[in-house]
Amino acid sequence: MPLPFFFILFLFGFILPSGSCQVQEPCPIPYHLDSPDQVLELPDVLTEISGIAFTPDFSELVAVQDEVGILFFLDSKTGEIKRQLDFWKSGDYEDLEFTDDGVLWVLKSNSKLYELKGWKTGEELQVNKHDGELDGEYDVEGLVWDDESGTLLLACKAIPAAALRKDDPQRVVFAFAPVEEKCREQPVAEIRKSNLMQWIEENGMGENFEKYLEKTDSDEFLFGPSAIAKHPHTGHWYVSSARGNLLVVFDNQWGICQVEKLPGKVHTQPEGLAFDAEGNLYISNEGNEKKRGQILRFNIR
Repeated sequence: MPLPFFFILFLFGFILPSGSCQVQEPCPIPYHLDSPDQVLELPDVLTEISGIAFTPDFSELVAVQDEVGILFFLDSKTGEIKRQLDFWKSGDYEDLEFTDDGVLWVLKSNSKLYELKGWKTGEELQVNKHDGELDGEYDVEGLVWDDESGTLLLACKAIPAAALRKDDPQRVVFAFAPVEEKCREQPVAEIRKSNLMQWIEENGMGENFEKYLEKTDSDEFLFGPSAIAKHPHTGHWYVSSARGNLLVVFDNQWGICQVEKLPGKVHTQPEGLAFDAEGNLYISNEGNEKKRGQILRFNIR
């Protein structure tokens, strides 16, 4: 007997434009997240690296850090800085992404977006700032291009107290439409604590994850998206959380596919995600007093 529509919504707890979602069976991800195939040690200026993205031709990795308005163009095989490009004054920059027209977008935690043209040479750089429309308490940290909807998705690390479900804390993903130059009012996805915990328990992973998700904090939900990327082959959404060191994979209808723990010994603070053309996964980690910032590459299996 098929599951009724309202039960599916309850099970996964996502608010989608289509008003529906599909139940997904667990699908193991094709990466060994405890064993990177390459570790790129970054210079001191990128100790607080916060976001990464490949250029459209995949020739370079571009990075930002959360203190200065500078783009760092990196050799994806060595981590060496090939060039830098100042685009704005200092601020809390969290992520960056390219749209399918080759324009580079940089995200600030207050949801402001910087649209950059002429970044290839930097000689004729044009920057168009889009004022953030979201409450600053959302603390936006993830940015990714959705070619199907023609929007930039903004993954929020937190949520304003007035919007928080006290009995079932949630995180949300909003969509910004470049053509309309505005953010859609309703989120495209809502990730609730009860749904994430239910998936974990139903798949026999409670002992591995419960202590991370049940740990008491301001809203009793130790999951806050710090980065988001779209897999080039499957179309799945990969969402990392530096809080709790988690990686959650969703299908293209935002049904949960997989939940993985990112080992703390390998991932000091996962803040950035990117895929190359082959589908290899890159995770950037902020450094600390004892460890440099790093970009880890995980080859697809």
